[in-house]
Amino acid sequence: GGLDLARWKRWAEVKFGSILALFRAFDRDRNGKLEFAEFVAGCQREGIPVDLHRSLRTLFRIMDANSLPETHGVLVEAELHFLHQWQFPAYLWAEPDEHALESFRRALLAISMGNPLIAWRKIFDKAVSMRISYHDFAALCR
Repeated sequence: GGLDLARWKRWAEVKFGSILALFRAFDRDRNGKLEFAEFVAGCQREGIPVDLHRSLRTLFRIMDANSLPETHGVLVEAELHFLHQWQFPAYLWAEPDEHALESFRRALLAISMGNPLIAWRKIFDKAVSMRISYHDFAALCR
């Protein structure tokens, strides 16, 4: 759900400029609420990516999850403020660069005697945690 929510938000921002602008465009009857059918119709009318069609019910439920009892089952603009303010990491939108990946792979192997495990341990996992954050990875790659 989270990745689809990020992708849906990205689509909405590219298409409408903001989540709140999307809400206003979808709310054709101007009652300040979006029922599920109205939400789906708006997404389809505006050309939501096909790979998000199956996620619409889940997306709607995520956005409606913190609603007050009187607005449960419909979206109101206030429920979208969290999404409007949520900043997703840039790597979710980056296009893959196969040439850069291959160059990166060759460079790592060249400085680690052709052994990717040595590269991992000596370059990326000095703390022996078996993990690295995106931020740390990006800093090391610069």
